[in-house]
Amino acid sequence: MQNAELRAAQAYFSGQAERSVKWKSLVKSDPRRAVRALTLTGFTAESVEGDTVWDAQHIMEALEDVSRNPKGEPWKRLVNAGLVDALCENVVKMGRVGMMQDPRAPRPSKEELERMQRELPSPWYHPLAIICSGLVNGSTSPTSTEQQIAEDLKKHWHSVTERVWTDPSNSLGPGPRAALERAVLGQIAVCLLTAVDPSFIESIIDPSDRTLSICMRNWLHADSRVDCNRNASVLLPFLAQGSPFYTPSSWRPYLAEHPMPSAKELLPRILEGASRIPGKSSKRRNPEQTAAAIVSASVQHLSLPDTELKMLELSLELDLLSALLDAAETTYPALPRAAYKSPDLWEAVVRGMRRAAGAKRRGEKDYDVVMMVVEMCAKAAKRAHAAGDMYVDRMVHGWAKAGVLDALEDAFDLYFDKPAGRLGLTLILNGLFVSIFKLSTKTVSALRAQLPRPHLLSRLRSATGDEEGDLLQIYGEDIRRVELGEGSPLVKSGLWNRAALELLQSLTTELVGSDQCARRGCAKPATGPPCKVAICKGTRYCSSDCLQRDKEHWEVCCDGEAKRIVEQNTAGLRQAQARRVRYCALTVALPVLAYAASTFLRSLA
Repeated sequence: MQNAELRAAQAYFSGQAERSVKWKSLVKSDPRRAVRALTLTGFTAESVEGDTVWDAQHIMEALEDVSRNPKGEPWKRLVNAGLVDALCENVVKMGRVGMMQDPRAPRPSKEELERMQRELPSPWYHPLAIICSGLVNGSTSPTSTEQQIAEDLKKHWHSVTERVWTDPSNSLGPGPRAALERAVLGQIAVCLLTAVDPSFIESIIDPSDRTLSICMRNWLHADSRVDCNRNASVLLPFLAQGSPFYTPSSWRPYLAEHPMPSAKELLPRILEGASRIPGKSSKRRNPEQTAAAIVSASVQHLSLPDTELKMLELSLELDLLSALLDAAETTYPALPRAAYKSPDLWEAVVRGMRRAAGAKRRGEKDYDVVMMVVEMCAKAAKRAHAAGDMYVDRMVHGWAKAGVLDALEDAFDLYFDKPAGRLGLTLILNGLFVSIFKLSTKTVSALRAQLPRPHLLSRLRSATGDEEGDLLQIYGEDIRRVELGEGSPLVKSGLWNRAALELLQSLTTELVGSDQCARRGCAKPATGPPCKVAICKGTRYCSSDCLQRDKEHWEVCCDGEAKRIVEQNTAGLRQAQARRVRYCALTVALPVLAYAASTFLRSLA
């Protein structure tokens, strides 16, 4: 055996340079010979021209160069000669990449061998990388060459994905090399689906296909913008179906005649990629563990440095998280529940919102991330109540610690001019208000520390104008149309401006009260002097020091309206507290807000 290994090593190392030069020429001049050589298997196999398996490495290196210019004749001739078939066979049949040691070199230690083995490329990577390069660098409008690649890939796609699924090899480890391996399959799928052949959808949604599972697994282990982007880009069109952002226009004619399964139907196959623990044991995570792994991965991705996670990738991450939560709401409740109770997730989401707001104000493209976060929080504000009081409490505590109200106030001008933004803020405030009786003392304290909000109150007052009176009188027609289903809750009137204002007022009054210091973050009794400004109506603080430190108070003169709460709201609130039932602070009937919320969520799903 040692002699056989020695002969193999000698055969490998002899003539390395000559082989490399030879194949750089042959892949261009004799593409069929190159394809034949790639299909050889076994150490002793030899083609009629005398080529052996030891030539494969040099052929692959030469093909990498040729694939960078897929518009050239050499690449076209290789594809016509059956290159894609040969490369796919290599993906399926090639064993683990080995290390050939020079007989003259010292033998490495066991630890060094293990380290070197971990750094080797996965056996299926180079063949797929060559196909990927040919597609990425190809024509914007698909040529007959790209169409031939698509047809050849369809024949082998299921066996290719099965190999990658069953043998992730070193692709799930850290580092740039592994990131490229995690990205390559997704990049091929994106190129085929968006630019070459929409009918490739059929291959991916086939029940025996592993593409969606692999992309989810790769996304779970992603540690850079490359693998985050590529895998999210494959998953989103199947989760956010019909989205103008993620459904390519080239798909629409095909999908009109070949509708794909719903996101809820595809979700189990996607989550399969997160439910299996890689390794020889092939252990499976239970639903709670799977959900925790997905939330943890989302937090890690959203926490990547700004230089790594560009604004486009940030929007992809948030949209993927939102789409997963939408699809899992009833079919996989462990996932939204894990999200509701994760303070790290809400901190990462809010940080993304603040970053996007800064980019928007600098005139940079923000991919509407601010509205994404408003919509995500609006959905969670309604759905968490169905999950149970514990999840409501954990979510609200996470929101308070992450500074959701701070972020909503800072980005006010970037979302409140949109009907969906106004309704979104109303749903968030309503979700906070109706949860008051469900919250622990710890969470109530954390939420109280976020109030009052003079700036936000002042801006809502400005948006509402000088109107006074009952909501039912002012917006009766809008409310009637929403109740009857004749109009969208995304009305262009001031209904939700006023609703958000009254909810914030009610939330402030209930949590802060007139007997507490009016400076946000101070919970001391209001035993100090009142503010002398007339509009403040004697707003009180614990001390002169707090009065002077309350910069927001002086900027907006406290607005006074924080104290103007309709008596019927307060009375109704006390009755609801005694009965331990939900109560809506609005003078609008609760069914209207509930209908508006459900309609809004359906419009965002």
